[in-house]
Amino acid sequence: MNVIFPLINFAILIFLLRTFLRAPIKKYFAERNINTEFSLRTAREEHLAAERRLHDSSQRLKHLDAELEKIVAEMHSVTDHECMLLAKRAKEQAQKMQDEALRQVKNDRLKTQEEIKRKILEKAFAGIEAELNKGLSEHEQNDIFQTSLSSFGNLRSFTPQNLELSEGGAA
Repeated sequence: MNVIFPLINFAILIFLLRTFLRAPIKKYFAERNINTEFSLRTAREEHLAAERRLHDSSQRLKHLDAELEKIVAEMHSVTDHECMLLAKRAKEQAQKMQDEALRQVKNDRLKTQEEIKRKILEKAFAGIEAELNKGLSEHEQNDIFQTSLSSFGNLRSFTPQNLELSEGGAA
């Protein structure tokens, strides 16, 4: 008898639990099953997305060296182009400087030629004056002066070669 009452109590407990708790427990496990399936599905999707991101990152890293080489090549190209432009500008400036120097030399040559003409005229007038002072009559002096003036008016341009010939002939 000692054993019968606890067994009857246990059978009643099982009956009551089955009758009143079966539907809520079944509902709880069904919801838990749905939540677990949802969590697994979400986890699979996140895992696939992570794998895609890993694959994309790996691809980018594989192509990173090529992309870096491309950027370096572009930089070299730009640098070479800039060097060419600088060289071209330098040549243009050098040409301008050379042209200016040639123009300056030409101006200096013209000034020197004018100075040489002036000195020749001074020497010629000094020679004429010396001749005039040698005791010629005023009429003879005037004729020599007029002849000298007309020959000075017909002078051609003096170049260093003509000057050498003139000085050589005058000496």
